[in-house]
Amino acid sequence: MEVRVETRPSPPHAGMTEFLVMLTSRTGRPGDDYMVSVRTSDQDAWKWAVQDGRMGIFRRAAELAPGERSVLQIQLKHKGEESVLRFPFNLKP
Repeated sequence: MEVRVETRPSPPHAGMTEFLVMLTSRTGRPGDDYMVSVRTSDQDAWKWAVQDGRMGIFRRAAELAPGERSVLQIQLKHKGEESVLRFPFNLKP
């Protein structure tokens, strides 16, 4: 599964940021049968991302800040399997 992330605003800055997580299979099929959650700190609970249609696009806002909260974590669940991806951001204090 290919995972692409976009932010609003772009480029991201400290504060509330909307994340769009796009899932696409190798054959171009949307990953609409996944459960996607996000967080920006290991201490935070996972927040479920809402799917936008059945297009494999998931949305969720979370707070970004320099330091601990500068890494977006994406949890993917599919057919009993779970993966966590980490996307670091270079935010200015």
